[in-house]
Amino acid sequence: RTNEPTGQTSQPSPQGRPIRRSWPTAGQTDSATAGSAQAAAAVVNARLLAETLEAERYARQIAYAGEVQRRMIPATPPSLPAVEIGAVYRPTYQLGGDLYDFILLPKGNLGVGIADVSGKGVPAALVMSACSGIIKTVVENEPTISVSQLARRVNELMGQGIIKDREMFVTLFFCKFDLAG
Repeated sequence: RTNEPTGQTSQPSPQGRPIRRSWPTAGQTDSATAGSAQAAAAVVNARLLAETLEAERYARQIAYAGEVQRRMIPATPPSLPAVEIGAVYRPTYQLGGDLYDFILLPKGNLGVGIADVSGKGVPAALVMSACSGIIKTVVENEPTISVSQLARRVNELMGQGIIKDREMFVTLFFCKFDLAG
């Protein structure tokens, strides 16, 4: 029997028994197509949900990193009798490469640093964080270091690995005010 209206055929098997083969009817084909479309839509939706959740997680991490970076910037300048200091920090992005800081030094001196890293976003923020840490560490270990020696040390330490072989640079202004004299 061949070409039956039900979509079935019979062929003898090697053992002589008939093998029945069936093809889906038009209604079954429509159901299978609809089921496949639903499965494909479910896969796409699952991927979109995973991407959305990943983007939200990344946005939370960036927001938290921005908070940490803003804590590195002094909320208020030091209050000193010999000088009036004002400062404002308004970042363009949540993260960036801008920094200023005030460092009280021995013998009535005040160090002021202002810096900007080339580039934007996470890489600039990481480089700026390293630069800030280097400046504070060098000044803490060598409180009487001259401005030129500080610039040389920061440049050496930043160039050894932080910005080595990268197309980034830090523009740094650092000065020392003698408030006692």
